Amino acid sequence: MYRKRHNPTPAFRMPNPFNPVPGSDLSLSSSRPTCRFVLDEDLSTDDDKGYAYITHQYGPGLIHSYDNKICVLNPLAFEEEDCEEDCDKTYAFSGSEGDGGLAVWDTDNNWLIISMLAHQQWYVGKVVEEEIDSESCGTVVQCVYDVEEGAWHETDKQFDVYNPHDVAWPVDFKVMWFKVPGWENCGDCETDWLISPWHFTEC
Repeated sequence: MYRKRHNPTPAFRMPNPFNPVPGSDLSLSSSRPTCRFVLDEDLSTDDDKGYAYITHQYGPGLIHSYDNKICVLNPLAFEEEDCEEDCDKTYAFSGSEGDGGLAVWDTDNNWLIISMLAHQQWYVGKVVEEEIDSESCGTVVQCVYDVEEGAWHETDKQFDVYNPHDVAWPVDFKVMWFKVPGWENCGDCETDWLISPWHFTEC
């Protein structure tokens, strides 16, 4: 005979301990909810959305693809009801191609921007010519993703970068580089670019 589970506090309509989150209220995604991204094109306060690539993911759950270009939604800078029908809509965030930001997952391939790291411009690529020793300068080449071909390609843009880490990065090692306030004219090459490892598929 089936016995109904006992609800210890029926008068308060609290869920029983065997099912603390009722199925009708369970709306949590199985994918990671937050990411850091790099803009693939300029974004202005007139744009309701832009396009970017994921560089880091945070939180529990499945990993979103690093290869796919994502759509980043730009929230309004004011409440919707404050805007008349004919008013010009202004959106909260702006940035240049290569700028980094933070976003939370919305639906499908859409992410809602929650912060733009305007002072940091990011590039991704790999080490070329020779290994970059710890606390030394070296050369990297920028890579871009071709959506039509579905593959990463080297560009002709090379950068002098500084390695602030206590490990060396070998040739062809995949890296990202960016500027950080307070770190200027680093190393013998007097560069403003710092490198860190970055994980994408192929370049």
